[in-house]
Amino acid sequence: TNDKLFANRPKILALELLGYNFSMFAFGPYGHYWRRMLKIVTLQLLSNHRLEMLKHVRESEVKVSLKELYQSWVNKKDISNKALVDMRRWFNTTTINVIVSMLVGKLPDQDSGGWIQTVTKFVELAGTFVVADALPILRKLNIGGHERAMKEHKKRRVSGVVNAGGEDFMDAMLTILDEEEDFSNHDADTINKSTCLVSFFC
Repeated sequence: TNDKLFANRPKILALELLGYNFSMFAFGPYGHYWRRMLKIVTLQLLSNHRLEMLKHVRESEVKVSLKELYQSWVNKKDISNKALVDMRRWFNTTTINVIVSMLVGKLPDQDSGGWIQTVTKFVELAGTFVVADALPILRKLNIGGHERAMKEHKKRRVSGVVNAGGEDFMDAMLTILDEEEDFSNHDADTINKSTCLVSFFC
């Protein structure tokens, strides 16, 4: 099927280090784990029922963002009631807040700027060409220092977020992972982190 064609790709260093040893199913090899995680994400995050259940989250985040936009206008407006507003930043922040809230619930004092920097750095490192991808024998030399940068980024990445209330995708994942044990050689915490991360990027 097309699934096999889509899922079979070279194993690159960035996805091993930043993707929890290929447990980010969207970037992992095709197989039982890949099919099972795709099914869980499709049913628990992207189904019509789940999107309808989380409609209030999207509405709430948009309302909060509109209030912040209005407050920004009030603080910056000039005599003619005009103010310059960075709409690209506003849309990015709103989108990130909606996605994070749908995945793990509302974060206390959400720092959208921090999330944007984390996402940007992750994408930058994941897309970097590393000599070791082409010549694996050179991996130990760490040419360019990319492996070290990826490992440091992985250490700094946010993990273990507590849900503020209501069943979100993380709650569903925890329930499923408690009930099932057949998830290749990945532990439940790694699967949770990597699946939320890949859902965030997709």
